[in-house]
Amino acid sequence: MKAYLIFICSLLSYTIQAQIVSYRMLYVSTEDQMQFEELARERVQVRAQNLVDNDSIIYWGLEKFRFPQGTISSKPNLDNKGNWYQYVMVHKNQKSYAKVESWWQTALGDREPPIRKLPIEITYEEAKLWQIQAQIFEQQNAKFSWYHFRYSDDLQEFLDNQKSYIINAEKQKVSWQEQTAGWVFSSLIDSSNWAEPNVLTWIGFLNFAQALEYQKNVELDVDYNEFDIFKEFAFSVICEKILETVASK
Repeated sequence: MKAYLIFICSLLSYTIQAQIVSYRMLYVSTEDQMQFEELARERVQVRAQNLVDNDSIIYWGLEKFRFPQGTISSKPNLDNKGNWYQYVMVHKNQKSYAKVESWWQTALGDREPPIRKLPIEITYEEAKLWQIQAQIFEQQNAKFSWYHFRYSDDLQEFLDNQKSYIINAEKQKVSWQEQTAGWVFSSLIDSSNWAEPNVLTWIGFLNFAQALEYQKNVELDVDYNEFDIFKEFAFSVICEKILETVASK
């Protein structure tokens, strides 16, 4: 079963509105990335797969930022210097997220020496929680993730007035695209900080070229030579899927 079909299976038992996605960004210098990814595969992915198998979480993945190439949030996202990564976890609801959050504190240090104590440079950011508003998935596994962030002064008013229109428009747009593997529309759960985006669209692509072509067709007023992912109000990023769990059988 394809990894992302896990979302579809989950709809049999849980409503879309209950699902929560947590994103935790981290930064790794180029010279440390091979070791970091190996450790993530040996330690974090194994523990995450156990959580999926035990029905504690729906999905876990590790993604590497591929676009834009430049400075993101004061750090160079360049293949010859360093890259942003992010852990992606999908939960049945907020209660489920709270229950497994302690896993994060032990997942990186369950064997000696802990990842946090190894001589590699890793900078972690606080996890952001998003509530899924709507989603569709194809019968193929996404290899690249295209994320489009937006901001609204009044998130609830925005959702009340614009959600249905945006969902229908984006579904139609995605249906015209080739090489897509899914689409998700979500909103930031804690949107009290006015200086960060609170509306998110995800589209899964089968290859980088298609994701980049889609990005080029989106009109964004962003200087990608240097921008802050935590403050810009409209921007897109493309991430490569490095590791992920598979659906429970």
